[in-house]
Amino acid sequence: IRGISIGAAATNLGEINLNFVSVAAPWKSQWEAITGELSRAGCVKESVSGVFDPSDYLSRQFKQAYETKFGVKSSFLLNTTSLDNLKLESGKSCVFVAVNFAKAQSQLTALAKKNLKLTILGIGDWNYYAPELRTLLANAAPQWNVSVPTGWTSEVSKRSSEFAKKYRSEMKEDASPVAAYTYDATIMALYSICQNKEPRLFGAGDFKKMSLLLRDYHGIASSNNFLSEMQLVRFREVPR
Repeated sequence: IRGISIGAAATNLGEINLNFVSVAAPWKSQWEAITGELSRAGCVKESVSGVFDPSDYLSRQFKQAYETKFGVKSSFLLNTTSLDNLKLESGKSCVFVAVNFAKAQSQLTALAKKNLKLTILGIGDWNYYAPELRTLLANAAPQWNVSVPTGWTSEVSKRSSEFAKKYRSEMKEDASPVAAYTYDATIMALYSICQNKEPRLFGAGDFKKMSLLLRDYHGIASSNNFLSEMQLVRFREVPR
């Protein structure tokens, strides 16, 4: 059995089953996008807080990388620290929430009530089409800069834009990242069958032959995640 996952960027998928690959970019690509955004937003070591989920393998990977770069004093666990209890300064503080959105939602909602101007960074499973996230942002508006590295936006290419318009016309709703991930995974599966080639052996030449929506892939990581650059979605821009 060969499998193509559209799920999270596991760091050990290759160890679990060599025949399974992931369309999700490696977590390190997400981390590079996050640190780049922190720098762009003017977030320095003294102003950043990191919040992590000790029960989540991927979040623990982010925690290790965060503490290497920013130190342990500003690193917190969601199960022992409430977000609205963090010492945050309006207009200066930045919070990296490496936690599943559903698990962090209630604490983020409480933090929004403090009416602080903050830079908030999530991780890739924050679905910016979800009504729950839209409600949170509406309640926090216009106080938060919110950015999330994601796999797809409808503006990534002309092909993606056309896909989004056709999806909207036929389905009467916006195409979420899941729709685009599923589209790409299906194209990869069909290519694998037609070419009789295992997905984990795909190279840059193979990806160029496929009409993919998400990103420009160029190989595969040791974790069995396809290599690609992560895009970063900024929900809003608030002058700091």
